Amino acid sequence: MKVALLFGSFNPIHEGHLAILRYLAEHRLADELRLVVSPQSPFKQGQGLLDNARERLEAARAAVAQTGLPVVVSDVEFELPEPRYTIDTLRHLQRTEPDNTFVLVMGGDNITALENWHLADELLHEFEVWVYPRPGTDARPYVDALNARPGTKGITLFADAPQNAISSTEIRARRILHYDVIIIGGGITGVGVARDCALRGLKAVLVERDDLTVGASGRNHGLLHSGARYAMGDAESARECIGENRILKQIAPHCIDPCDGLFITLPEDDRDYQRQFIAACRAAGIDAEALDPAEARQIEPSVNPDLVGAVLVPDAAVDPFRLVFANAMDAAARGAEILSYHEVRGLRKDGRRIVGIDVWDVRGKQEKHLEAPVVVNAAGTWAGQVAAMAGARITMYPDKGTLLVFGERVNRLVLNRCRPSSDADILVPSGVTTILGTTSQRLEPKEIPGARPTPEEVDLLMSEGTKLAPKLLQTPILRAYSGIRPLIALDGAEEGGRNISRSFVLFDHETRDDVPGFITIAGGKMMTYRLMAERTVDLVCRKLGREVACTTAETPLPEAIARPERFGGAVICECENVREDEIRYAIDQLGARTLLDLRRRTRVGMGSCQGQLCALRAAQMLPDPDVHSFIGERWKGIYPVAWGEAMREAQLAQWMYNKSENASQ
Repeated sequence: MKVALLFGSFNPIHEGHLAILRYLAEHRLADELRLVVSPQSPFKQGQGLLDNARERLEAARAAVAQTGLPVVVSDVEFELPEPRYTIDTLRHLQRTEPDNTFVLVMGGDNITALENWHLADELLHEFEVWVYPRPGTDARPYVDALNARPGTKGITLFADAPQNAISSTEIRARRILHYDVIIIGGGITGVGVARDCALRGLKAVLVERDDLTVGASGRNHGLLHSGARYAMGDAESARECIGENRILKQIAPHCIDPCDGLFITLPEDDRDYQRQFIAACRAAGIDAEALDPAEARQIEPSVNPDLVGAVLVPDAAVDPFRLVFANAMDAAARGAEILSYHEVRGLRKDGRRIVGIDVWDVRGKQEKHLEAPVVVNAAGTWAGQVAAMAGARITMYPDKGTLLVFGERVNRLVLNRCRPSSDADILVPSGVTTILGTTSQRLEPKEIPGARPTPEEVDLLMSEGTKLAPKLLQTPILRAYSGIRPLIALDGAEEGGRNISRSFVLFDHETRDDVPGFITIAGGKMMTYRLMAERTVDLVCRKLGREVACTTAETPLPEAIARPERFGGAVICECENVREDEIRYAIDQLGARTLLDLRRRTRVGMGSCQGQLCALRAAQMLPDPDVHSFIGERWKGIYPVAWGEAMREAQLAQWMYNKSENASQ
């Protein structure tokens, strides 16, 4: 990290500066000290001011040299086109050198004035501030007050004595933490890699900028593929799926509903396709049994009665949230650190070698520095951006898929159309609900944050999905949601998401891009996460010189989110049978703080009432419920289906939340 120490006309070198500099050097927190000449005062400028600043710079350079600090001293001199403030100087530096981190260092007497400065919020939101005290100034109350402002990046108050230049709390926050491997990304692939590392005895840490499962791992249809879906066009993916299907049913039975699946042929479908489909499944090692229409209707009463053919395959339904948290909990129990709400701000480099990461603790409001000989990029849709930070290039093809959630369990078995993959051709039973999907729409990276379901997609899903099970027409739609498939194409396939292989890719960037210490695992799907993790950790071990076999295929996963019957207390969520004790367990053992955290860990608010009856009860038990964010997330899914009964229920929910909020105030 490079530290910029700004000198204007009124800033002589101070013992407080030197205390900070000594600490930076002793703890290896700065590679370079930047002494900046900045005539930034909006009130005075001119050659006299600049000359004065240069004199201060030379005095500062001499004082730093006397400390013997092992840092490189350089200087930057520039004039902005018109009188500007310190924040403009910092912005100029950050804009011209985006890979570096710039921190404002200021005296305790200045921090007392910062509270009422008209640009204070902008400065505190964009930059860290380090404060050294001056005699007669008690800066701590001002630092505490400013740190409490929403959005503040963080203000560190250094102690008076040079030998104790920073408080014990801040030392813990700013020290460099060392690991064998760092994993970026808290989806199913990332937690799978963390668990595999822990089982092999590696010291691993996983960082995720939000909560676990917020990406594609928590926004899919929950289908445990048999591989049959890919048998006709992607035999490699089909073989991977059936192998992992059998393994996961053994090691994670508490996450899986082994319901089997039907691929049905309708009158408008190519009947010869079924024959080819069965042959392709069997060639990939997938059990595929042809049924006549009467047999299919008997085992699945909801199926379209007009079907003319059916194939029984070993598909299943999986709870993606249980699976992710089971992996994360087991990894943590075996020594891995799982750091959710930690955003990667930069990669630490030694030449071209990646040696670690700088992260921002979103909830703790502090910067942390992690180092390891190997960094694994498992960032899913964002893998391309993380690779770019390392100086490598991979091309991701974000593909949006929209799904519908229905208020009843319509079908017993997974239903698929026996035809080439298309929209709305999979219907998956999911607990007490049913999920219909999906669509496919190629997105540009800039479109991902605003990706939402649309009414047009809902119409498309309904028109095609009801051909699988006509009963959907009489079943209430609870909500719609969209997920982004993190697809990667190696063969220049740009024609659409359905034409890109669902197999995964493991990049060793040392051999591919001359970036040692950096690995990317991308593509694939939830179904094959364990295999992806195994291949990744095999490569990690080779780089570390370790010879340890993978055991994840034989080691059962724990019930991180235990079955409801194991918990007592009052029922909080009737739809999903979530009780008080389960919520306390999610808070104490699984880190739930908000309603959205709780939803991902216990399914509160995911059943038929969509949180209308249970959210406010659960909120009373949480340390930071954030009801507004919960309501906002629910509304994103309700808006595209808000007609008829759904609209009336949404209006009722809004009335209930408003009444409750008024009562609490």
